[in-house]
Amino acid sequence: MILDLHALQPGYMLGEYRIEKLIGEGGFGLTYLAHDTHLDKKVAIKEYMPGDFAWRENNTTILPKSTGSQQVYDWGLAGFMNEAKMLAKFDDSTIVRIHRCFKDNGTAYLVMEYCEGGCLSARYTAVEAQKAEQTVVLMREDKVRHIIGSLIKGLQQVHDGGVLHRDIKPNNIMFRKDNTPVLIDFGAARLALGAKSRSVTTIVTPGFAPLEQYSNNKNNLGPWTDIYSMAAVAYICLTGKRPCDATDRIIDDPQEVLGSRPDASAFLKSIDWALAVDRKKRPQNLAQWYAAWAQPDDNFVIPVPAPSIAHREYVDPATVLPQPQSKKRRFTISVVTIVVLALGLVAINIDFTKQVVDEPKGQSQPQKVNDSNQKKTKKTKARTPNSAATDSIIIHRVVANETVSGIADKYGLSEKNLKSANPGLNNQLSIGQKIKIVGLVSHEVADGDTVFNLSHKYGITQAKLITVNPGIENKMLKGRKLIIPNIRTSN
Repeated sequence: MILDLHALQPGYMLGEYRIEKLIGEGGFGLTYLAHDTHLDKKVAIKEYMPGDFAWRENNTTILPKSTGSQQVYDWGLAGFMNEAKMLAKFDDSTIVRIHRCFKDNGTAYLVMEYCEGGCLSARYTAVEAQKAEQTVVLMREDKVRHIIGSLIKGLQQVHDGGVLHRDIKPNNIMFRKDNTPVLIDFGAARLALGAKSRSVTTIVTPGFAPLEQYSNNKNNLGPWTDIYSMAAVAYICLTGKRPCDATDRIIDDPQEVLGSRPDASAFLKSIDWALAVDRKKRPQNLAQWYAAWAQPDDNFVIPVPAPSIAHREYVDPATVLPQPQSKKRRFTISVVTIVVLALGLVAINIDFTKQVVDEPKGQSQPQKVNDSNQKKTKKTKARTPNSAATDSIIIHRVVANETVSGIADKYGLSEKNLKSANPGLNNQLSIGQKIKIVGLVSHEVADGDTVFNLSHKYGITQAKLITVNPGIENKMLKGRKLIIPNIRTSN
């Protein structure tokens, strides 16, 4: 048996976890398959081990290579611990489940679920890795569409929490035994340490990273950044070809346009849209992108309601971690090397409430879902003075695959309140069934109203506002009556 001397050895007891083997490694950490001897089950354990700044002593303890490396090592360690705390806040089947995080051996360990279904990259044949006489295996469009749709359901929750993934790629998408796709490796320590004169490929993944990630200006980052990466994943699954590096697409774009294929579906066209080099020409949020290719038979709704964690509850790690001594920043667009001296976190906390992004101009967008099924039947006195908002009762018509809990969540209500307003309502819904929605607020659009402004005025997320008022992310028509979800439960 060949031993990996830089890693913990098989049989080593890390508390109650018995290390079985090394299953993954990168420049900033190692991942092991281990056995939880208390619960008698397999787990994956991620170990903080930045090879450029640390080494392993006596096969166990990890130490910084020098006194000068100590500050950088500690910075990355704090980012690693922050990743665990951040992931623990999200509760969705497509986000990797965290069991615990602890310090030992001079470093830190993240214990998470072990996904036995393998990673996405094993489900297609990459042209660049194809061997002679190997049968090319590509994924069917409906399968890819389902995987991407499932993943962005969880990713919406992450974005609502003020966090970006920033490293979505096939190797970071795993599957459970039941084929549920799972997003892993938010890599909070990776960019924190990637600031030390490293190759660009250790900070971003060429082909899957949009152009704005080649810069250290975090103000250019947003949901559109993860959308690009997710579309790149769909692209390689369908074609077997890694998308062209964003830096090679600036002047003469050699990438295939999937929407130019005969009888190209809305999904293929939406991939092209999301892969636009210019971030302002991409969908600006997941709801906008999903609406371009959603189908009536989808058994999930995007975006899901915002999590209970408000944006303000997530602290930017830069405010609690020690700042590095060097403050100089240099950036050179190069396929070979990038020098980035400012430290940050890859799962960066983006305060969406302080950004107003430009809507895509001149971009031909597929037809959006309309809200013709939502009708107002009654108005009462305005809830707040000097406001165009009025309490309303609306009628919701059930569509395919809707549930009572899903409808309640959509409008920010509890199931109890929904059922009290609709005596006899049960979980057996029929298409076209009318359900009364009470206690909401309506708002008549006036000059100057934007999704951004209204979300803050009523204390709800932009995603929630768009969910119940499809199309407003593209155009806010003066005089249109908008539905405002329940304020108390929609944050």
